[in-house]
Amino acid sequence: HFCVQHREPGDSAGTASASMHTHPFIARSLLLGTLMSTVPLAQAGRFQDDFSDSNSGWAHAAATSHQHRGFAVYTDSAKYQMTPVQDDTFGFAPAPRQLGGEVSVNADLFLYAGVGRGGAGLACRYRNPANFDAALARGDGTLVLMRVREGKAEMLAGGPVESVIPGSVDTRIELRCSGDRLSARTREGLVIEAASAGPAEGQSGLLVIGEAAAGTSAVFDNFELRALK
Repeated sequence: HFCVQHREPGDSAGTASASMHTHPFIARSLLLGTLMSTVPLAQAGRFQDDFSDSNSGWAHAAATSHQHRGFAVYTDSAKYQMTPVQDDTFGFAPAPRQLGGEVSVNADLFLYAGVGRGGAGLACRYRNPANFDAALARGDGTLVLMRVREGKAEMLAGGPVESVIPGSVDTRIELRCSGDRLSARTREGLVIEAASAGPAEGQSGLLVIGEAAAGTSAVFDNFELRALK
């Protein structure tokens, strides 16, 4: 479940607002499950999942009360769906197997952001809810590289991405996190790059953010995580 409490700016555990052009996101991240303690590392530096097995280790929880801020579930069509229902809140689902901070993260993505500011994508070097790097596809048809440091989100680079209908994105994204460099590539050939200093450690996984009124939903498939070192 997306089921952490709201925290206002000034709280000891609170986070600050962030602005990415006309898309003000609040860097309140919601960790979907803590799976690392029971799942072994992938062999040969690679982990792949087509989501056909609902026991492969991802968080699998529906929203069943008003306290839950969203859900992340395996679908009947062998995909993985993440849907936030709390405005401007990141939901993060860590991959069930991890390969460190020097990685390539890949997945097919269909995002429906509706009329709101929703987005979805891939994260790496996720150390805690206030510190991670990501490639995020937005409903306005833009792919951005972003970093979140001490709760502040910053857009580093961006470019146009495939949009089937207004408010949606249908593509495959590769996020590479290597040294102090981030890069993202889409199936259609867009490549964006940026520097992002910080510890080369943390988890990799899937990311979503949205608005309750917009009905944001992200569907992922064919996930692949590879070690670069």
